[in-house]
Amino acid sequence: GIVSVHAVDRLDITNSTVSANGGFGQVIADGTATGGNGGNVSVYTDVVISQINITNSTVSSDGGYAQGIEAELSYRFHPRTTAFGGIAWLEGEAETYPTSRPESVIEPLSRLMPTSGFLGIRWDAATKRGWLEGLCQAADTRDDYPTQDRSDTQRFPPDGTPGYAVFTVRGGWTPHEHVLLTAALENIADVDYRILGSGQNEPGRNLVLGLTLDF
Repeated sequence: GIVSVHAVDRLDITNSTVSANGGFGQVIADGTATGGNGGNVSVYTDVVISQINITNSTVSSDGGYAQGIEAELSYRFHPRTTAFGGIAWLEGEAETYPTSRPESVIEPLSRLMPTSGFLGIRWDAATKRGWLEGLCQAADTRDDYPTQDRSDTQRFPPDGTPGYAVFTVRGGWTPHEHVLLTAALENIADVDYRILGSGQNEPGRNLVLGLTLDF
């Protein structure tokens, strides 16, 4: 789907097994409209995670679960205009051993994605040679870190990774069958934001121009 969820991110796993009624992948929000009416809902349940990582006699995780839901919808309310959107929500916990002592605690999964989504509208020219699209991508605040994430203050701010809403306008024009011109004004409001666990802010307001030649 356009929005998918990431259950277990970059844990160092020596031996691992995952059995799931459904799959989990990287977070994506490209906002591409389907050009018509449609929708999709996926529910992820009973995802059982078993993983072991032994480093300096410290076991970081023994087992846990993840479950979530994602939904996307597009609706053409005008012959040349389509609204689209999607949302993803995920929760999960794992039995961890944050110290070298053989005492486990139940904590949220590492780098558990916050509730995220997007909403947009797209217009296509009657000549099919041009298009224009507006997009908002958003994510909620995430502050329920497990112990291993709290110790990495560069990637995980102590007060939580703030939520955000980022607006983009982009479009394209095909002046010739072999030429495509594109332009995008991204992060219009110049918001300071970062993807959970990335360790750095995403670019501020920026203009991206493109030229594609097809021979």
